[in-house]
Amino acid sequence: MALLDKRWAVDSQDRMILQKCLDSLQHCIKISSLQSLIERLECLSRQLGLKFVVGTSGVNLFISSDMFYLEILVESSGSVKDVKIHHEGKVWIFVEKL
Repeated sequence: MALLDKRWAVDSQDRMILQKCLDSLQHCIKISSLQSLIERLECLSRQLGLKFVVGTSGVNLFISSDMFYLEILVESSGSVKDVKIHHEGKVWIFVEKL
């Protein structure tokens, strides 16, 4: 809470400690639904500076950069069905039917 208080200046070491704690919490959260999977992937994409898009059907997720994009097909239960890497017009199957 002290980091949120605008009256105190936050140094870089405090920010690193906070980020480490938030990363630890994020990795401990269990994914048990489609919504929690989408939130986790969106958060990871934002941290890495990548673009995250949910397809119109809600079961296609895309993570992209200037060089490539990932197409993630998920079931309504939240389990991953298929992941494809698209790079320079080529498609590689990364994970199939977990």
